[in-house]
Amino acid sequence: MAEVATDGAAVPGTGGVPDEPDAPDAHGETDPAPVANASPPSTDLAPGISGPPRIPRRTVQLLIAAALGLLLLTVVINRIASSASTPSATTQTTQVQQVVGGSAPPLNSAQLHAPLRNLLDLTRLRGRQPKPFSLTDAATGRVVTLSALAGHVVVLTFADANCKDICPVLAAELHQAAADLAKTRVPVSFVTVNSDPLETAPTHAAILRQPLFASLPGWMFLTGSVHRLNRVWVDYGISITADPATGVASHNDLMYFISRKGTLEWSALLFADESPDGTFSLPQPVIARFAEGIARYAAKLAR
Repeated sequence: MAEVATDGAAVPGTGGVPDEPDAPDAHGETDPAPVANASPPSTDLAPGISGPPRIPRRTVQLLIAAALGLLLLTVVINRIASSASTPSATTQTTQVQQVVGGSAPPLNSAQLHAPLRNLLDLTRLRGRQPKPFSLTDAATGRVVTLSALAGHVVVLTFADANCKDICPVLAAELHQAAADLAKTRVPVSFVTVNSDPLETAPTHAAILRQPLFASLPGWMFLTGSVHRLNRVWVDYGISITADPATGVASHNDLMYFISRKGTLEWSALLFADESPDGTFSLPQPVIARFAEGIARYAAKLAR
């Protein structure tokens, strides 16, 4: 792969080392000079002489602390150097997500009927300015910029060009949300950005042939060079890993709600159940409930 970005991974904590014993007393002391007609030399020091001064305990503690600090710094530097040498087969953005989508916790009845804000795991972004982008509409070949969508509510998502990730669940949720929004005539653009650095050619986008996406009004799938896509992934907190040997790419799953004025208002966390064969799904009631949340918060931005 031509270009990659590396992830700034957190360095695991390091264990301490046992304290060193206090500095030992000096040895090898010399006897006092003999005196004429005196008794045999004594092994005691002359009065008033106590040998080399002891190192203060405070100084010893400071030296131990400095040694431990130096050891910790060395470990951190080694970990960072190791992370920086990650093989180019792995592509990751520079933003780290605390929660990664792609798998769902078990949903019980109480969770399913929880407030929509909780189900979508909404985060309020309070009118931040989104980063601009310029990508290619895979269906038409025309260039699409975010600024060109001003006046529409934009629901921004990310999916694999081959639709091998959470794509089927996302398609069902957006399709149901569009049906709900059609009743209120809210102008919404559903924009999905390619999340697969190994498959960027528009003509190879199998997602365009996914029935629910193909029939989704106002939907477009945007792609581009790895360089252009990576800028969008970094700007919107999408962490990508890809293995050219297997052709498998994975990423976290975030959704953004952009107002008609072009400001970021909310982000949501998508989820789905992954089967052993790598397909994703959700029970229909969960899809319908999540779609209801998409429609409700998109409609709020059209007022």
